[in-house]
Amino acid sequence: MAFIIVGILAICGLIPDSGVSGLHHLWEPDGFMPNGFGAVIAGLLVTMFSFMGTEIVTIAAAESPDPKRGITKAVNSVIWRISLFYLGSIFVVVALMPYDRLDDGSYQSVLEAIGLPGSALIMDLVILTAVASCLNSALYTASRMLYSLGSRRDAPQAVRSLTGNGVPWVAVLASMIVGFLAVIGNYVLPDKIFGYLLATSGAVALFVYLSVSASQLVLGRALRARRAAARAHVAVPVPDSRGDGLHRRRPGADGVRRRAT
Repeated sequence: MAFIIVGILAICGLIPDSGVSGLHHLWEPDGFMPNGFGAVIAGLLVTMFSFMGTEIVTIAAAESPDPKRGITKAVNSVIWRISLFYLGSIFVVVALMPYDRLDDGSYQSVLEAIGLPGSALIMDLVILTAVASCLNSALYTASRMLYSLGSRRDAPQAVRSLTGNGVPWVAVLASMIVGFLAVIGNYVLPDKIFGYLLATSGAVALFVYLSVSASQLVLGRALRARRAAARAHVAVPVPDSRGDGLHRRRPGADGVRRRAT
């Protein structure tokens, strides 16, 4: 948010001694989308991995006292946060800097062009904080998903072990081990592991979201059919040995009404 505010001030020409201002870069020949819309589509696959994991908010909200309200609020907040912080910051970068002057990174290049002292240190601190937050979120999500798989007997039952506070400690430990293996792999093969993950993460994210969408369609159809079947089984007037003229149908454990015996 601070970057967006500083960028808007620079665009409006309110920062003295700033090397950039205004929106003229957008109208120059190599300004907005200099390589065409196809380059934007190709870049989406690379940047998509940055948004992979936004569904974490629903996992955390499910553990709140009011999961239904918490999940709805969390999903809506993700939409406006991405719209404001990501799109807003990208607009500032595109408006102030040409695409061929981003050798030190987009945000750092903008801050240096504005004349903000210590911009490199500021970006290092921001990146370190963001990476630590991302690592914490990944550890939380991986451990909860592993615990969920164990509860469905799709993973070893040992991952269901909980502490007194309800933390799946075995799942957390297993997730940490996998994380350390990734760090070791990047140390042994520094020029291959990270590049491979960066190149494939966008495609993996697309596959994951398509799988989630397909699963939602299938499960939604099955749930609607089950509800329709449950509504169809209602009490009907059938002669009964109890003499009241009604044969009652009672709901079973799956919600479907069956004949009472």
